[in-house]
This record gives sequence, C-alpha cells and structure tokens, in this order.
Amino acid sequence: MCELKSPFPVGEAKTYDSTPLLVDRKRALLAAYQAKAKWLKEHRIYFFRPYEETEGKSEQDGFLRSPCHVRLAVGSNRSGKTTVGVLDDIARAIGFRPWELPDELKKFNIEDLMGPDNWRVPDSCRTPLKLPAKILIVVEDWEVADDILVTGTLDRAGKITHYLPPSAIAAREKNSLGYYNRWILKNGSVIAIDTEKSFSNNPKSFEGAVWDQVHYDEPKRRDLRVALARGLVDTAGYETFTFTPLTEPWVKDEIYDKAGVDPEIASFFLLATKNPYISKVGGAHFVSKLDETEKAARAEGQWVHLRWLVYANFKPRKYPE
Repeated sequence: MCELKSPFPVGEAKTYDSTPLLVDRKRALLAAYQAKAKWLKEHRIYFFRPYEETEGKSEQDGFLRSPCHVRLAVGSNRSGKTTVGVLDDIARAIGFRPWELPDELKKFNIEDLMGPDNWRVPDSCRTPLKLPAKILIVVEDWEVADDILVTGTLDRAGKITHYLPPSAIAAREKNSLGYYNRWILKNGSVIAIDTEKSFSNNPKSFEGAVWDQVHYDEPKRRDLRVALARGLVDTAGYETFTFTPLTEPWVKDEIYDKAGVDPEIASFFLLATKNPYISKVGGAHFVSKLDETEKAARAEGQWVHLRWLVYANFKPRKYPE
C-alpha cells in the first residue's frame, strides 16, 4: 500500500496567495463597468425625457409627436428648443423615437433596431418619414454649427454628437472649411448642416436639393426658406422652426399666427424657467443682465419685433406754447 505524504511539514498551516485572483476579479469588474458606461453614453438618447411644464403636460413631447408638416418650438433662451429640434431630426432619420421604446428594447444596440430587428419597434414609436430620409439643419454660420451641434463645450458635446449613437453612423463628412456637415446613417438616412451665411454668399446653392425635412434653428431669412421649400415639394416634406423670437417678423406673420388655424401648422411654447436641466441660479443671473425688451424675448419668449419701431428711451420734445 502506497503511503501519501503531505508536501507540508506536520503542523504547518496551508496558506494560499489569493492576490492574483482578486486582481483579475477587479480587472474584470472594471472592464465590465467601463463597457456598460460606454454603452450607456453612446445610447443616451434612450434615456431622454421631455420635461413637463405642469403634470401631464409637455410642450417638448407635443412638438415631437405632432403630425403637422410645419412645427414651431418657440420660447426663451435655454428652454430646450434646439435640443428638442435635433432630437426630432435624429429620430426621424433613424425612423423611430428611441426614448419611447419599451425597456426590453433599450437593451439592443440602436443599429440593430434600425436593421434586422426593426420589426420589434412598436408603431407608436415610429416617425412619419419614409426611409432613408434626408434632413437638413440650417444655422447661422459654421462657428455656431460647430459650437451648438458638433464639438460643443468642455462640459458637453454638441447636440448631434451628444445624442446620435455612434453605432448608428456609417460615415461622417467634412466641408471644405473643415467642419463636419454630413452624417450618413447605416439605414441610408442623411443628416446635413448648412448655414444662412452660406446662403447669403451663394443663394443658388440652396436650390435643387431634395429634402424630407428642413430644420431652421433660430429665425432665418424668408428667401432662404423659399429656396429650400422647393426641395420639399417632391417628398411632401416637413419643416421645423426652433427659435427665440428676436428677429425676422415674417415668421410670426406668415407661420406662427396661423398655428391652430391652418391644420398643418402647430406651435409649442417653451420656457427656461420650466426646464429642470438648467441651473436656476445661472438663469436668474442671465436674466438680471437684460433690459426690459431683451427680457421679454430672451427670458419670456415674447415677440418683440414691433418694439424696435419705437425708441425705448424716447422722450417727446416739449414745444413752447
């Protein structure tokens, strides 16, 4: 019979060094955490929530769900107008509103729901554009485009970069000035940017292209709208306007005042004081720096263009009797 001998001396405690196992475990947990954080960051559009002005009432949600061909998100600075406009652009390019998906579908990569798993998307979440869609966002100039839509600030990326999932993008293109101006999605849809300044330099360049939707961020010239409207005819396309009513009174006369009268025009009013995602203290400091006319437009979202016809501090001359 063979006698088995312990490799350890009699009475010596058997100890094992678990450090390597703990290190590997920590590394695995860290890698899993980083992967989850990366996925959540890239799919943050799933977790967007339109804010409510009062319980059960949301102007942002009304704007996003409206079937009208012309929609306006009008209001004060920092009220979420541009944000909701860009989210609408992304949703219509993707084909559905991602934040409305059932929780079980928010576990999917968005590219899968744009492709082979698209049948899973409920009809209630779908948007009206026929895919692939072509969407144009018009801003003031390329510096504004880069600041608001693309690069953004140190604290937060531009709105397209922030909300459009990277997995949805097939390619990005730059213009001759080096600015990103075109996103081609994996379903063939396109989101493009152009500027009012470019139109001023070459009006003809805006005619001829066909679009499914045009988004004007802040008021734009009437002739610019006319040039782009030609490109919406073939597709019975849509227009969205997101702005603070400081300039271009034609927008009020020809569009805003017809909302609710013309069944194809809908207007939604947003206020920064109701926006839970901004600093109330910072907002109050901003308002304190405005004069009464600026406050009416920038803080309260009122139309003020008629005020410019009268000098704010005008004092009538007194004539001797």
